[in-house]
This record gives sequence, structure tokens and C-alpha cells, in this order.
Amino acid sequence: MGREDIKKLAEELESADNRRKVEILNELSVVSAEDSPEKAIQYGERALKLARKIGDRKGEANSLSNISKAYIKTGAYEKALEYQNKSLEIWEEVDNQSKIANSLHNIGVIYYFISNYPDALKYFKRAFFIRDKIGDTKGLSQTLNNLGIICRNTSKYEDALKYYGKSLEIKEKTDDARGIADTLTNISIIYKEINNFDKALQYQEEALSIFEDIGDKYGIALSLNNIGIIHKRYDNPDTSLEYFRSALKIFEELKNKSGMVDALNNIATSYQKLNNPVKALEYYKKSLGISEEIANQRKIALLSINIGNIYGELDDYESALKYIERGKELAQKIGLKTIIQSSYEMLTELYSAKQDFEKALEYHRLYTKIKDEILNEETSKQLTEMQVRYETERKEREAEIYRLKNVELAESNRKLTEANEKIERQKTELERTLDELRRTQKQLVESEKMASLGSLVAGVAHEINTPVGIGITAASSLMEDIKNFTELYNRDEITTSDFEEFVQSAYETAKLLLSNLQRTGNLIQSFKQISVDQFTEQRREFKLKSYIDDIIVSLKPKFAGKDIELTIDCDEELTLNSYPGAFAQIFTNLIINSIIHGFRDRDSGEISISVKSDGEKLSVSYSDNGVGISAENIPKIFDPFFTTNKQIGTGLGLNIVYNIITQKLGGSIECKSQPKKETKFDIIIPLSGGKNEQERQKR
Repeated sequence: MGREDIKKLAEELESADNRRKVEILNELSVVSAEDSPEKAIQYGERALKLARKIGDRKGEANSLSNISKAYIKTGAYEKALEYQNKSLEIWEEVDNQSKIANSLHNIGVIYYFISNYPDALKYFKRAFFIRDKIGDTKGLSQTLNNLGIICRNTSKYEDALKYYGKSLEIKEKTDDARGIADTLTNISIIYKEINNFDKALQYQEEALSIFEDIGDKYGIALSLNNIGIIHKRYDNPDTSLEYFRSALKIFEELKNKSGMVDALNNIATSYQKLNNPVKALEYYKKSLGISEEIANQRKIALLSINIGNIYGELDDYESALKYIERGKELAQKIGLKTIIQSSYEMLTELYSAKQDFEKALEYHRLYTKIKDEILNEETSKQLTEMQVRYETERKEREAEIYRLKNVELAESNRKLTEANEKIERQKTELERTLDELRRTQKQLVESEKMASLGSLVAGVAHEINTPVGIGITAASSLMEDIKNFTELYNRDEITTSDFEEFVQSAYETAKLLLSNLQRTGNLIQSFKQISVDQFTEQRREFKLKSYIDDIIVSLKPKFAGKDIELTIDCDEELTLNSYPGAFAQIFTNLIINSIIHGFRDRDSGEISISVKSDGEKLSVSYSDNGVGISAENIPKIFDPFFTTNKQIGTGLGLNIVYNIITQKLGGSIECKSQPKKETKFDIIIPLSGGKNEQERQKR
């Protein structure tokens, strides 16, 4: 709707009757939501007040829904949920099935935004059943698409692709070009998340072509923005910057402030990647200004934290503290725990840099506490989601049984028995999965801590200041406690509670001291280890043999309990100009694959790595004498999520190896195996640079 149309509505409002005024105010609320959600809320409230005054239940329900959608834009999700639930109550009262499905779908969207995926899944499925029943094809496709998004966000990528596929079929049958492009975009996002960037780029460019054909400028801008993100994941900030600028230009033409916020933020992150903090700060501030205009509280909190981080890099600690404190307070107000966690971590570092170790200790404790809370919540969400799925499927079976109540008794009994048996099998599987999740929860905590070590490598000298400072403060606190306790002892005034309090305090302080001393030791040891995020590093020259030696040293803990003989045949002077992090990922995943799969039932084994170079290509032969791989599984080992041991493996290790070799390094990998004897990987890597690197240089 253009400006002239909005002007006509405003003029019509003056002379319209009350019922028509409600309709006009609701239309104005809808068209204002994108650029001015606060104005949309005002129009919606006026419509709501008038609708209630004249007894217009339909107008009342529509205004409640419009207000809810505007609150979503501002990040006020509790308010959004309150108004949408009230809208649902009215539609249920008047028994409008289409509107009931819309409200259920909108409630699912709100739960999605607050990361409550089990409830989002529940409401989307309720909307799906109603839309399927009344034949709402367009709505059905929309709900299928959102079910796919939920599965994607819970890492159920295969299920997500199935939902997207069904949604795409409906949109193709109805010639919904815009809908087809939207679904292709969602498919692209899945491939981006599993690091298959070639596929991600292919689907997003296909979506862009459709948006260009139908003249959908918003879709074009969104696609350009997504392509920029893919190139950023390719570690190509210059190219990504071009796409983000193109997207920003269109969002500015459309006066789409939400899009402008995202594009400006992405431009800022690109400048960060290019080590230009001054430019990054400029664009972060522009993004923050527009976020404040549209009252998007979540974006304001996030951008304040990002700006504070930049000021910290520039050693402007006062400005950094000012912005981070603002972001923290806003995040606490609206319950954004991940942003709160980031603020605590940055405040710990800033106060350490300012030599205020008491403050650093305070925020370090808060950071540790909220990090554990978030991890526990994520695990609980997975457990709840499994329970919801079981309950939903059980109710579906019960509904099917009820539908068949008038069918011949023998046939009904047979189907009832089959349904119950299936439910029991699902219940058994659910119980097994829940047990597995509980067993792996502790491993997840440790894995998360280990992953975070990678980010310390580049700044060990700076980072070591924090644990040492906390240790000094903790030791001082312990000395004071001992002094006070000694005085009580000398005066013979120690009570049981004094003793217990001192023991508990000393134990906690000693624990904290030990923890930080151990962290300091780990920081020093990790200085020469391989950072887990080296996959994104710039290419450079390095000696491959010594680099492999470093990788093996960092993996020594993985060999615990096993006698593994590892031999390396590689020229000590072999120097490569490539991506050392990529090689770290390749050898790390291959060695871990041997340990957890090849030698899973053995206490000893042999791993052999042979590297040859003829000047044009690198030939790597990796082998182990483990249990081997069956002939039927050889074609599937590089597929994502394929694993022969689901209790240990994720099924992504060899898929990551395959993608790095074939995409980033432009090479090839082949697997041969003799069960119970040997598994061998033959890798060929061109020394002139990976194919993706060459293609990007041509652009």
C-alpha cells in the first residue's frame, strides 16, 4: 500500500461510520507495523477501543491480533502473546476456524521468537490440522514452512527439508512465485548451517532470480543480504560487503527500517572482519539509531553490546562500559539471556583491563552462572520437545481410532492394536533418547568449555590477566577470613556456625582459586595448540609436518586408555601456502574418527599418515588398522548425519572433512576399507589454491 492509499484511508476515516472506522484503523495498523510499530500499536488501540464500544467482535479480534504483531516488531513478546491469546478467545467464541488457525499460527511465531520451540511446534501443528481440514492451501504451506524453521533451529535438518519440500510442492501447484522463493531461501539457510556453502549459494541465487522476475524489491534485498552472509562464511569480507551495501540501498529505497538495521549491522561486522573498528563503529551506531526509531528493544540491546565491544578494542573503556551497561540492563528487562551472558563476559574483561579485580570477579561469577543456566535450559528444551512430540503423536493416534469407531469391529480392533503397539515402541524409543540426553548433558557442558578455549589462543597474554586477578582477589579474601577466624579462636569465641561458615567459605574460595590457577595453566599450555576456529583464518605459509605434530599433541587426551601407535611420513621442510586451520580440521576429524569408531572395541591400534608433494598437488594417505567399514556403508560415510555409532558420533565429522577438502581446498577424497583389517583415505589437494578461492578471485 502506497503513501497515497494511506492518505486516502486517513481522509475517509473522518467521515466513515463507526464500523468502517474500526476497519480503517486496523488497515492503518497493518501498513504501519513494518516501519513504525509504535504507530501501529496506537492505531490498533484506537480500533480496539471503538470496536468494544460498538460491540464489533470481529473488529475487536482483528485489532488485538494487529497490536500483537506490532509488539513482535518491538521485541515485547509477552505483550504480543497476551494480545494474540485474547484474539484467539474471540475467534473460538464465534467459531471462525480460519481465524482460529491464524491466531494459533501467530502464537507459534511468538514462541519461536522467544526460542520456546516445543510450544511453537505445538501451536503450529494445531494450526496445520485446522488449515488441512478447511482446505486452506496457502495457510497450510505457510505453516509447513514454519514447522521447517522450528526443525532447522533444533538441528533436525532432515525433518526441516521434508517440511520445506511439502511447502514447495503446494506453492508450485498454486504458482506462488514469491512463496517458492521464500522456501528456497529457507533451504539455502539449512545448507549454510551445515557448512555446504556451494548448495546454500545455489538455492539463494535461485531465489534471487525469482524475486527479480516478479519485481519483489524486498525479496531482492533479503536475498542480497543472505548471499552476503554466505560469502562472509566463505571468509570473503570484501565480497560480502558489496552484497550488504546493495541490500542496504534497496531497504533505504523501500524505507524498510528493519531491513536497514540488519544490513547496517552486517556491514559493521564485515568491517570488523577487515580489522577496521572505526568504520565498524560508524555502521553499528547507524544501525542503533534506526533500531531506536522503531523501538526494537532486542536490536538496541544487541547493538549496544557490539558498540561497547568495539570501544573496548579501541581502549576507550569508559565508553565501552557505558554501552555494555546499557545493553545489559535492556537485555535483563526483556529477558534476553544470551545477550546478558555476552555483557557479563565483556564486563569481566573490561574491569580486568582497568585493574578492578573485585568487579571482574563479580561479573565472572555472574557469567559462569548464566552460562550454565542457558546450557541447562537448552537441554531441558530438547527433553520437553521429545515429550511434546510423543504426546502429540499419541493424541493423533487416539483421534484416528475415534474416527474409525463405526468401522467393522474386527478391523477397528486390529488397527487399535497396531496403533497401541506403535505408541509403545515410540514410548520405549523416547525413554531411551531421554536417558541418552541425560548421559550426554555433562559431556555437553565440558564440550562447550573446550570449544571456548579456541578463542583464547590469539590473546592469551591479555586473557591471562583475568584469572590471575581473580586468583589474587580470592587469595586476599581467604587471608582475611583466616585472620578473622584466628582472632575468634584466640578469644575462644568460635561457635559451631562460625566454624561451618569458615569451612564452607574456605572451601568455596579454595575451589575458585584452584579453578583460576588451573585456567591460567591451561592458557599457557594452549598457546601452542591449534585453535578450534582456525577454519576461518587467512591463508599463510606453514610447515605441514610440524603443524601435524602440533595437532597430535593437542589430541593426546583423546588417546587416554588406548595404546595408539601413530607414524608420520612427511618431509620436515614441506612448506604450504594454504589454510592451516583447514588441515587442522581434516586431521583432527580423521584421528578422532579412528579413535571413536575404528578402535571403539580395542585398546590398541596403528594410525599411519603419509604426505607426498610433486609441486602441483599434495597427496595424503591416511589409514588405521581398526574395525574397518562395510562395503554397503562406504558410499554413505560422507553424508551429513550418517554414523554407525549414534551414541557417540554426530555423523558430521567426515562430512566436514569432505566439504573442506572439496570446497575450500578444491581437492578430492576417496575411502577404501577392508572390514576388520584397515580403513584408508586417499586425499588429493591442488597446491595452486582451492576452487572456491579461485572462483572468488575471478568475481
